[in-house]
Amino acid sequence: ALVAACLDDRIAAVGGTGFASLEEALTVDVSVSPMLYHFDLLSTADLDDLAAVIAPRPVRYGVGPENAPTAALELIKELA
Repeated sequence: ALVAACLDDRIAAVGGTGFASLEEALTVDVSVSPMLYHFDLLSTADLDDLAAVIAPRPVRYGVGPENAPTAALELIKELA
């Protein structure tokens, strides 16, 4: 979703649950294969860098599943 929002200005906001960084995804979750990511991606960009490209549109990521409904409502309020 973050990459899509970087490429398409029609996406008004981005939100998602999961990891707070790509590095966390690669080191914490052993079920995620490093092969899913472009070689040397972390030396180029991480989620914060993508969020900076999307700005000033609202972005929420790294939210735990238990807090996702609250984070989604906050994101909707920002758009209103």
